[in-house]
Amino acid sequence: MESHPKKALVIAPVLVAGLLAFATDASASILEPSGTAASCSSYSAPHPGPLPDEISISNSYHETYLSDFDNYMHAYAMHITASSAQAVVSNKAAEDLRAEIVANAGRRPIKYDISAETPPIFHVLLVIVPQALAYARDKKRYTPDEQALVEAWLVKLIKGLQKDYALQNFKLDNKQYLFGVLMAAYGHAANDKQMLNKAFKTYVTAIKGQRKDGSLPRDSGRGGSALHYSNQAVGNLVVLADVLETAGLDAWGYQSGTKSIHSIITFLLDATENPSLIADYANDPETRDASFPGTSPTNQDRSWPNGEMASWGHYYLAKFGRNENAIRLFKLSPFLSSGKIGHPDGPYGNARCNAG
Repeated sequence: MESHPKKALVIAPVLVAGLLAFATDASASILEPSGTAASCSSYSAPHPGPLPDEISISNSYHETYLSDFDNYMHAYAMHITASSAQAVVSNKAAEDLRAEIVANAGRRPIKYDISAETPPIFHVLLVIVPQALAYARDKKRYTPDEQALVEAWLVKLIKGLQKDYALQNFKLDNKQYLFGVLMAAYGHAANDKQMLNKAFKTYVTAIKGQRKDGSLPRDSGRGGSALHYSNQAVGNLVVLADVLETAGLDAWGYQSGTKSIHSIITFLLDATENPSLIADYANDPETRDASFPGTSPTNQDRSWPNGEMASWGHYYLAKFGRNENAIRLFKLSPFLSSGKIGHPDGPYGNARCNAG
C-alpha cells in the first residue's frame, strides 16, 4: 500500500503566465528551504497519537488500503510534514519536533517482522522519511547525545529495510526510491559518504531502468493505479535528486543516453493526457491487482495533478525554470498553478515552504 490522494487546502496564489512567480529560486530545497512565514505556517495537521510499537499489515492490498492503520500512518506523516514546515519559521515548532523525533529514537517504535509475507515497508518509510529529512535539516538543534541517538535509530531502520525481499529484488519501484531518500537524508546528516553513494546509485538505477519511452517498469504495471504510482515514483525521484544536490551530488544532471528525469516526467505527462499509452504496461499480471478499487488498466486513476501529489513540480520548476515539462505540468495541474499546499504526507512535504 502506498500513498493516495488527500484533500487540498487553498492559499493565496501569485501567478505569472500560469506559473508561480516565486518558484524559480534554484537555491531553494527541502534541506535549505526559502519559503515565507505564510507558506510555511499555512496549514497544520493534528497529532494523531504515538507511533505503534509494532506493526503488521494484511496480505491483501485492498484490505490494507481501506484500513484504519493505513489512515493512522498517513495522518502521522501529515503531522510531521506540517510540523516540519512550521519549524522553518517557528522556534517553538522546531523544538517540539526535535523533542518528538528524539522521543521516537529513544523508544524505537514500528518494529515489524521482516520475514512476514507482506512486511510494511511503505508504512515504515512513510513516517520515517519526513523525520529523517527534518533531522538532516535541523541537526544543529540536537545535542551531541541526541544526534547519536537519532542517527543510531535511523541507521538501524535502514539496515533492517535493506534485508527486505522487495527492496532486495525490485530495484525499480517507487518504494525503492523513497528508501533512497531515507539513505540520502541520513547520509547527509551523518556525513556518511557510503550511504550517500548508495542513495545516488538508487537514482542512477531508476534513470537507466526506465523504458525507451520514459515509462517506469513495475510502477507502470499497477493496473488502474499505474499513473498514480508512476507519479509517486517521480515525486520520490525528484526529492531524492533535491536532497542529493544539497549533499553535493548532482543527480539532477545525470543522464544515460537519452534517459533522464526529464524523459520520465515527459512520459508521465503524456500518459496522463492520453492513458492509452500506459494501458498495456498497466495490465501486468504480476502487479495489476495492486490498484485502487473501481479502476482498471483501461480506466486509470488520473487524479494526481489535482492534489499535493503533484507538489514535486515546485522543486522541478525551481531547478529547471520554465522548460517545456514545467509549462505542461503547471497547465495540467490546477493544484500547482493556483498555489495550493494541501495536506502533504509525501517526502516533498510543504513544497511551497521549501521551494518558495
